[in-house]
Amino acid sequence: MDISERIEDYINGELNDQELIDFEIELANNKELNSRMKLHIEVDNAIREKEVVLLKKQLSTIHNSLYNRKLKNSKKGILRHINGWYLMAASIVLVALIGSIYIVLLKNTGYTNTDLYNMYYEPYEVVINVRSGNTATNNLFIQALLRYQDQDYSGALLIFEKIIETDSTNAACNFYTGVSFMETSKYLKASKSFNSVIKQNDNLFIEQAEWYLGLCYLKTNKIALAESIFRKISSGNSFYKDKAGSLLQNLK
Repeated sequence: MDISERIEDYINGELNDQELIDFEIELANNKELNSRMKLHIEVDNAIREKEVVLLKKQLSTIHNSLYNRKLKNSKKGILRHINGWYLMAASIVLVALIGSIYIVLLKNTGYTNTDLYNMYYEPYEVVINVRSGNTATNNLFIQALLRYQDQDYSGALLIFEKIIETDSTNAACNFYTGVSFMETSKYLKASKSFNSVIKQNDNLFIEQAEWYLGLCYLKTNKIALAESIFRKISSGNSFYKDKAGSLLQNLK
């Protein structure tokens, strides 16, 4: 599979969990792949903008054509003149109707993806639970959580990543690592952390990881992936069900 096909599958949400993780790791480290991804997004945006311009020109052509017919008919008498006004009114209705369809198709809510991200994102509130087991890993985790609680996300990351080096399946650590990456604007790394939590499929942080992964995709303009995750959340019994449904209504 060539790079273009992989990018298409990624954007369309057709990669499985492992393929998605592998792709995002490569995306973070492969400059050529990263450049191709940016170019693909720019081309898609340019095509959408061109389609908008074309639609506006078509609406203008329809309106001008109907208006000119009205002027022509007005020279043929009062009756024609009245009919011309009906024609003009019809053209206005037509423009309004097509304009409404145009707005619906583009989901023009007035919110950008960044607006929505800022509206719905907030860092996960930490719950520090000191267990009876006084292991070195447990002590490190508590230290990391205390830094996280103090909003020292860079400091927390240093400790979280140290724990993950020896315990890669630690769901709680992977989850808080993901949120810390989001707080330091490292969204690709955050996505990898959340995917690690989701892949385990048997822990207390799956619902949270899905929600924050969707927000990562939203922030990085991977709209197809974001929409797929939010639809899954909104159709289930997740704590984030209502938030996901509300976000979907405003998602472009």
